[in-house]
Amino acid sequence: MINKTDINGVNKGRMDISKITFYTIVWNFLLGSFFGFCLETIVYFYLLGHFINRQGVIYGPFSQIYGFGVIVFLVCLYKIRDRKWYIVFLASMAIGTIFEYVASIYLEKIAGYASWDYSSHAFNFEGRVCLLISAAWGIFGMLYIKNAYPFFCKVLSRINKKLIKTLLWLFFLFMIFDLTLSEFAINRMEERESGIPAENKIEKYLDEHYPDEKLKEIFTSVKFIK
Repeated sequence: MINKTDINGVNKGRMDISKITFYTIVWNFLLGSFFGFCLETIVYFYLLGHFINRQGVIYGPFSQIYGFGVIVFLVCLYKIRDRKWYIVFLASMAIGTIFEYVASIYLEKIAGYASWDYSSHAFNFEGRVCLLISAAWGIFGMLYIKNAYPFFCKVLSRINKKLIKTLLWLFFLFMIFDLTLSEFAINRMEERESGIPAENKIEKYLDEHYPDEKLKEIFTSVKFIK
């Protein structure tokens, strides 16, 4: 449990960030995206023996799938965070599996590409989810809501209210820009692979500043759906 004496510093210029607000969503997305990137980088380095970029956006060490995943966990698990560990684990496992399945369909049907394929894993469903990764989501969600979330609430609550709001707004605006640019750049890369020439200034700018060679070094797992 979060000690209220640690977080209710509103009268001292501190912000109560234990409640689910816009700012809570933003800082959880930030931490989830960053630590998710770090986790994947470490796992792939262990499996492959060399570094491979696991960024989900053009600028910054972030993997937004984990950021959105943390938000889903926070919203869905917040009220049961003090229940038995195995209850939170099973709930996290189910929520993470559903989230990853929906995200996979969105990327394929709407964005036109896939970022993961579990077809070679045992107990997979359509290559979108599998038992091993579902268990990993269960552990990740349980540890986050029971341990990481209270810890970061305690740490961040000691930062000046005005400062943390300003920093979170700056990150929010930066991430909107980064996500939008990344989506446009990936879409343009798909068009180039299909032989579609640039038709306007934006597409020409993307061709010049974000060529295939550069994007393939960043988005190492993107595979377009033909």
